[in-house]
Amino acid sequence: MGRTRRLRPGNACSGVTMIGSGRRNWNMLRAYVPGGPWTRVVGPGSTIGGAESGFAHMPLGHRRESLRSLAMELTPNLVPLSRLVGTWAGDGSGGYPTISPFTYHEEITFAFVGKPFLVYTQRTRGADGTPMHMESGYLRHTGDGHLELVLALPTGQVELAEGSLDADADTLTLELDARVWSTSTAKDVSATRRTYRLSGDTLDTVLDMEAVGESMSRHLESRLVRQG
Repeated sequence: MGRTRRLRPGNACSGVTMIGSGRRNWNMLRAYVPGGPWTRVVGPGSTIGGAESGFAHMPLGHRRESLRSLAMELTPNLVPLSRLVGTWAGDGSGGYPTISPFTYHEEITFAFVGKPFLVYTQRTRGADGTPMHMESGYLRHTGDGHLELVLALPTGQVELAEGSLDADADTLTLELDARVWSTSTAKDVSATRRTYRLSGDTLDTVLDMEAVGESMSRHLESRLVRQG
């Protein structure tokens, strides 16, 4: 069974949930809000002490301080990605030359697990709540703005993507081009191009795809917001 170690006031984002032999589970990262309750910042689970507000509801100054503290906990190569850590959700739209347009609800999580990469998970549901798609993998920043993203998809594809990270005071942009390997029974997907653009608490995503004989074309677009 896991046990939770609380943070000391003034030590935002340094507390973790300890699992079994004491290994860190960064999916349950917590933050202390000065003058307020213990609240969840990253990952699943209920907030501590019955708090109803999380990171997205912190005053701006507290949010910035929490991100700075989180950056100090990350391995050095991941510090430029600190703003990306967390769960994001919102609506999107899709299409392709071979299919009819559709809409969906999407949730993406980038989690720090104490290693030099972020764990990526994504799930989508239809308007009626029906599960549509999911994928998972690992995002690495190898330095000098170079990114690598390895993804596994249940539709029989594996994506090996590389690209660039562009960061300034207000915006974080990830652009990744992927080679795709498919199983013998999967639909033919040759390549993908992914863009993630973070501004404030909004994450815009774009997926272009080269598949089933079609040239690189827009497949998915979504606008997600940080979840508390």
